[in-house]
Amino acid sequence: MPLLAVEGLTKRYGRVSAVENLSFSLERGEILGLIGPNGAGKTTTMRCILGLARPDKGVIEVMGRRASGGPPPEVASRIGFTPETPQAPGWLSGCELLEYLALMEGYSSLEARMAARRSLGMVGSEDLCDKRLSAMSKGERKRVLIAQALLSERELY
Repeated sequence: MPLLAVEGLTKRYGRVSAVENLSFSLERGEILGLIGPNGAGKTTTMRCILGLARPDKGVIEVMGRRASGGPPPEVASRIGFTPETPQAPGWLSGCELLEYLALMEGYSSLEARMAARRSLGMVGSEDLCDKRLSAMSKGERKRVLIAQALLSERELY
């Protein structure tokens, strides 16, 4: 059973078809990246998967559970999503941002500190722990965002 299965996803905004008959699946251990030009439907696809937009057609299953209105809470808390740019104050360091987000996911303070450092380590960016977001290059901020997505995988810790 795939972790994520999208079959025939279609989403329209008025006459504009943002996503048309999209199908794919994601197995355990795989990484999925949606790449394409502006307007290709990448964000709309993610919004449908996360339950932030309702598809006009198609079926979305997350961890074997139908997720037409978004995944159930116990499943949603395990989804790691990396947006284009971080929407966080630039004065936060990489670890401060990740610790805050881990606390929001229900980690204890100690677990949050450990998870922030480990997730940065998993992307080879331990050096970003104390660096302010405002001082990071775009690539460094991207690594922090990938580390953020890894926070939802609690069993990795």
